[in-house]
Amino acid sequence: MAEYERRVGTVVRGIRMPIIREGDDLAEIVATGLLEAAEFEGFSLRDRDVVAMTESIVARAQGNYCTVDDIADDVREKLGGETIGVIFPILSRNRFAICLRGIARGCKKIVLMLSYPADEVGNSLLPLDKLDASDVNPYSDVLSLEQYREKFGVNRHEFTGVDYVEYYTDLIHEEGAEVEIIFANHAKAILDYTDHVLNCDIHTRARTKKILLEAGAKAVCSLNDIMNASRDGSGYNEAYGLLGSNKSTEERVKLFPEDSKGLVLAVQEKILKATGKHVEVMVYGDGAFKDPQGKIWELADPVVSPAYTDGLIGTPNELKLKYLADNDFKDLSGEALKNAISESIRSKKDDLVGHMASQGTTPRQLTDLIGSLCDLTSGSGDKGTRQGHPGRPGPGLFRQLHELRKHTWISSQALPLTIRRSSPASTRAGWTFSAKSSPPLSMSACGSRTGNPPSTLRRCTPSSTWSPRTFATTRTGRTSSSTGARWAA
Repeated sequence: MAEYERRVGTVVRGIRMPIIREGDDLAEIVATGLLEAAEFEGFSLRDRDVVAMTESIVARAQGNYCTVDDIADDVREKLGGETIGVIFPILSRNRFAICLRGIARGCKKIVLMLSYPADEVGNSLLPLDKLDASDVNPYSDVLSLEQYREKFGVNRHEFTGVDYVEYYTDLIHEEGAEVEIIFANHAKAILDYTDHVLNCDIHTRARTKKILLEAGAKAVCSLNDIMNASRDGSGYNEAYGLLGSNKSTEERVKLFPEDSKGLVLAVQEKILKATGKHVEVMVYGDGAFKDPQGKIWELADPVVSPAYTDGLIGTPNELKLKYLADNDFKDLSGEALKNAISESIRSKKDDLVGHMASQGTTPRQLTDLIGSLCDLTSGSGDKGTRQGHPGRPGPGLFRQLHELRKHTWISSQALPLTIRRSSPASTRAGWTFSAKSSPPLSMSACGSRTGNPPSTLRRCTPSSTWSPRTFATTRTGRTSSSTGARWAA
């Protein structure tokens, strides 16, 4: 028998869990759900595997919420409740708008200072082309609302269709506060209007606060200073306050999870006890990546991972394989090249900083890399998947089948396809399309307008029209369908 050789690199799996509610035993739910998924889908856990939980389910289980009134009370207490400068907020209905409602409820007037042409994470306030065509210097010029409208007009966000200048203005007025809007990119500009300031930037907050205090501001808070302690039993986050929060309802905010170290250790211990495998565990929020289309930097949370086991501390220590192949071993090929590179990996130094063979392997924190991968995998939407039987494909797959159906030979009959696991149920999950015919048809052939129809297929149940939910799904010998329909040759 041939010696075992690893042929698959990094694999990421999204594990389907129940909806989490306050008070749930999350460590037990995660450990049990993972072990059941492994048994059901036929994969096994290994030492050093990483189990990651989205921050949302952690905060939900903790019940880490506060209300808009809680925010208002905290702002009033810490910044005086009169005129407050609110500077450098991100443009977000989900993230900041609900916080702004509480801030406005806790004062008489807000001087709202927006950075331009975009916020800290890349949400566009106005197109760069408009700014380039103007005589405005964004590094020095402070614009009033009237000047902004005169030079740039109304600008709506590419994805949301919202004019955030109007949206934030209306929201503040709804809470009974006055509002004055200015546009500037240097923090000290706000001090011409008020000396009580709430700086709402995320990753530059410490520098902004330092600049304001050194310039003579009387009171400065960052978002991490608001709701950093409980108010009358509310949730809070001692380290991050309102940073990383999300809208829950019109009057309620979900905060970033508080102290989750105990949770990741509990999950690690439960899996070790059940399997004998030492996995690493982390909590993750936003990934640290930038969208090339919308130019938005995804990381609106204060960190990618607020809690993780000790095995995830540090950065990768990697060699650039193509550098080795093109330089150190340029005269080798085949098995000799493979063996030489394998030996280089085994004998590499513990710290490759400054080593030419590691160039281009950006030394990002392990938690930032893994958390970004997890965020891309899970997202926060339904991913087009059905909530129900895990053996059935979701409506996203049915939509793909419908598109394929439109390009087949027969327009008056159901498409003769069977959806099957891409490999036996004991290995990877996934779906492939197959059609029985003579000769066998490939998926590309099924999508063609040429050739003969696959006449060897028939429906077990008659149907004169096509329904996307009459396809059979096969798993471990069982065939299930939402209508009971099956295909047979």
